[in-house]
Amino acid sequence: MSEEKKKIDLKKIIGALLRAGYELTKRQAEIFLLIAQGKKDKEIAGLLYIAPSTVRTHHECIFKKLAVHSKAELAELAKQLGLLPVSIPFSEN
Repeated sequence: MSEEKKKIDLKKIIGALLRAGYELTKRQAEIFLLIAQGKKDKEIAGLLYIAPSTVRTHHECIFKKLAVHSKAELAELAKQLGLLPVSIPFSEN
């Protein structure tokens, strides 16, 4: 099974976010982790079988709820919450 197809532990993600004072929906939590892993919106759309514009809408809402302004900040937050094992390099594009 490929890395992208592995089941995401949404309870762990949502629990970590709630303990930190953030509340995301299940779909937002899923997209949060995929963005933090360096996935592009179009790639996320393909993985989740949703439109890229839907991913973008969730992406914007997640950034607002978490008070982050870049994918790098989002990845750092995920790392601080213990949801990423190491820093993952990616471009901001």
